[in-house]
Amino acid sequence: MRKAASLNSLLVAGVFVSACSTQGPPTQTQMAPARGPTSIQNAEITNVRDVTTAGGRQPGIGSLVGGVLGGLAGSTIGNGWGRTAATVGGGIAGTVAGNEIEKAGATTSITEVTVRLADGSMRTINLPPGSDFRIGERVTLVTDAGGKVQLSRN
Repeated sequence: MRKAASLNSLLVAGVFVSACSTQGPPTQTQMAPARGPTSIQNAEITNVRDVTTAGGRQPGIGSLVGGVLGGLAGSTIGNGWGRTAATVGGGIAGTVAGNEIEKAGATTSITEVTVRLADGSMRTINLPPGSDFRIGERVTLVTDAGGKVQLSRN
């Protein structure tokens, strides 16, 4: 009981001391510019297509890991020269498989939408895959201060 009373007294004293402390001069804060739309344009969709692009990753890690795992798996088969052949064959097969798996994981899919703006100029916007815009559809392009474009139906 005495420890609890002592702890409570210490806590109350800490609150009073912190409440009485002086604060320095107020700091100045800068407001970030508003991220609202900077451009709103009407347009008509002229083309929609799904695109798959390579991710730009350098091959190597998948091949290396696949080769090592394939070689390890092959080394558990047979004896003597058969084991050696299985190890080499497993390493080669693992390298090829690892490279293909890495390439498949490095691709990205997007939906590319081309629009004709009211002034006649053309613009292409990349959207998440599966976006369901149609050719001939009237849309609005909203571009924010950071250059990010949103496409919405009229």
